[in-house]
Amino acid sequence: MERFAQLLLASDAPIADVAEQVGINNLKNLSRQFKALKKVSPN
Repeated sequence: MERFAQLLLASDAPIADVAEQVGINNLKNLSRQFKALKKVSPN
């Protein structure tokens, strides 16, 4: 999840593309996990 957050901050790519780069396939679970860890949504 940390790698996803780093890539998301450094990129203008859509969330789905960044998730795919780090091997995350389920965007619904990604959003839930990200919010639980970072206390904000990945949007």
